[in-house]
Amino acid sequence: MFVYLENDSLNESNPQVECESILELLREIIMNIYLVILLIIAIVVFSNLIMFAAVRRSGGVKFNWLNTTKESLSQPFQHENSELNELRQRVKELEKQSEEEPE
Repeated sequence: MFVYLENDSLNESNPQVECESILELLREIIMNIYLVILLIIAIVVFSNLIMFAAVRRSGGVKFNWLNTTKESLSQPFQHENSELNELRQRVKELEKQSEEEPE
């Protein structure tokens, strides 16, 4: 008992159908790429607009970021500087004591 298929599509491949499916796939990929690019552009534009609005709203507020940064970076070293100053004073005292003592 045999089953006869009139359209033997399993054994024969239609190059026109394959070409159309490849073109459809390429169109979908290109559309996806365009959507990604448009999303990136939209994100950049809107983030720039938000930053611009934030800076314009700040108006007369002065940003002393340079001084603030300098102070915040120097704070961890203030304790070490005070310890070094104490050590310097101690060395000076010892040098004075050694100079005052006759040999």
